[in-house]
Amino acid sequence: MALTQTNFTIEQGEDLVFTLKLEDSDGLPLPDLADAKFRMDVKKQPTDTYPVWSFQTQGVEVDVDYDGPEGEPAELDTTDDVTINAETGEIHITVDRAFTFKPLVRGGGVFTYDAFLDRGGKRRKILTGTITVNKSVTIWED
Repeated sequence: MALTQTNFTIEQGEDLVFTLKLEDSDGLPLPDLADAKFRMDVKKQPTDTYPVWSFQTQGVEVDVDYDGPEGEPAELDTTDDVTINAETGEIHITVDRAFTFKPLVRGGGVFTYDAFLDRGGKRRKILTGTITVNKSVTIWED
């Protein structure tokens, strides 16, 4: 399994699911995913210290505790909306529309991310790229 560069585009206000298919060199679903864990952090700039969002499978601890600029509360949100189908080798990442309305994301723009897969305690970066958030005219937050 090689590191893959993938860029996504999402529209502000949409709920969506990204599906990643993990395959071995023979094109078969990657084995040993039954107890695998996944985490993907999204940052405004690659050099930012903290992510604006973290997506992970259930049970992954995200240990980020900080104050935002000028003592404001931290902007980091996390979600357990990542599932792994061990039989098909698919990872499903659910992106709630709330992500696109966060103060740091609300104006749209390009964000950077990378993702790690943990199989049996061995972590490997499997994905990297950008997420472009296109600003919408209609702002329907509820």
